[in-house]
Amino acid sequence: MYRDTRRIDSIQAGRRLSLIVSERPLRLVSLDDAPTQKWLGLDGRINFSKQYPVTQRWGLALHTRQPEADGIRYLSRHAAEQRNYCLFLDRCGSDLRAELQGMLGALRAVALFAADKYSLLSDL
Repeated sequence: MYRDTRRIDSIQAGRRLSLIVSERPLRLVSLDDAPTQKWLGLDGRINFSKQYPVTQRWGLALHTRQPEADGIRYLSRHAAEQRNYCLFLDRCGSDLRAELQGMLGALRAVALFAADKYSLLSDL
């Protein structure tokens, strides 16, 4: 959502921020790992591609061909040192819980951290 406007507006102060916690270690296909990329016949572009039909097909292929995997870990396109996760909820959803952190307006320091990390503007 924020990548479209590049802003965290004060009108969003009532949005909730939650932390997703797993009750068990998740088994992830590490697309941020060069040896894994090589094994799959990929390179680092898979982490940064905006060609969503291609990355969605890879996600489906990994879900199909890696039945023990709970999801995929990959580098963030907007903050490359950060990791993103695509979880296969049919495999791990029952082991996840959401912990409400609070309303965005009350978490100004977190919002400002995110704005700085992802080059967003914020008026919170």
